[in-house]
Amino acid sequence: MPPSNGRARQDTLSAIGTHVSAMTSRIQRLSAAHQWIQRALVTATPQGLSRLDWIARRLSQT
Repeated sequence: MPPSNGRARQDTLSAIGTHVSAMTSRIQRLSAAHQWIQRALVTATPQGLSRLDWIARRLSQT
């Protein structure tokens, strides 16, 4: 295999690894947000706020 093909393969594998890491991180953040929302659905909301407004405010703070 010529050196350029080896380098292209290495670059491709590196790009795939970077993408997988980014997607894994995104999934973990979404999972954490999902768990937070599930907990928020069973807790009391502050007086004068709808549950949806309260959840939206809390999520925008994170």
